[in-house]
Amino acid sequence: MNSAHTVAVVLPMFNEAASLAAMRRDFAGFDPGPGRRCLLVAVDDGSIDDTPALLAAWAQQDDRLKVVTHPQNRGLAAAIFSGMAQALSLGASRVVTMDADATHPVGTIPRLLDALDAGAGIAIASRFAPGGKEVGLAPVRKVLSRGARAYLRLRFPLRGVRDYSTSFRAYTAEVLRPVAGGALRLTCPGSFAASVELLLRLAGGGGAVPVEVPMVLRYDNKQSPSKLRALRTILDYLRLGLQPGRRGPAGRGLKLSS
Repeated sequence: MNSAHTVAVVLPMFNEAASLAAMRRDFAGFDPGPGRRCLLVAVDDGSIDDTPALLAAWAQQDDRLKVVTHPQNRGLAAAIFSGMAQALSLGASRVVTMDADATHPVGTIPRLLDALDAGAGIAIASRFAPGGKEVGLAPVRKVLSRGARAYLRLRFPLRGVRDYSTSFRAYTAEVLRPVAGGALRLTCPGSFAASVELLLRLAGGGGAVPVEVPMVLRYDNKQSPSKLRALRTILDYLRLGLQPGRRGPAGRGLKLSS
């Protein structure tokens, strides 16, 4: 395996049985681009529906898919970190994380990888970048995402970043070394705020340069129940805002304390 051309797509899953058929269709003919080899890393985070059986059937029919299993639900951050560690152990030089509920368009991945090849450390699929948008998002989720965006941009300014809360991102292997080595500890590992904190720590404290590419968030494609707990997420965003820190190099962001 040539690690210079290996891309691993990490798919954290908790009770995503209803979405797996769509995910399989999306990845059936997926091509990450010239000179790139694709691996899929699904992390079953203690699902109690048919997700484990469906993943096993998928893995039998598609040798790109590697499955990591958490016997019990450990939360979003643990699932993402397990997937990243597995991806790096398989020799991936590029790691993409995305939701496994068919709301993130697979066709955006090559553009994220192009951004890394152009020198970014983190590429963010952004619904708020020019050309991006949301389709089918419930009003309460729109209010939460826009309120969070305004708050986080004010508290933790990262140059060029509009979409803090999306988990649809691509990272270079070098940026993710602290994750694989266990050196990164998050304040809010069990909630959706984990994706925000990961970005802040890597782009603010870690110094990785982030860029955005536009994404059309297709919430109308979602079949599985939402795992978002609005009140907990809001409180965790506020907890992040109370973390001590300092402004990062060249105004790129805020370095959070460990």
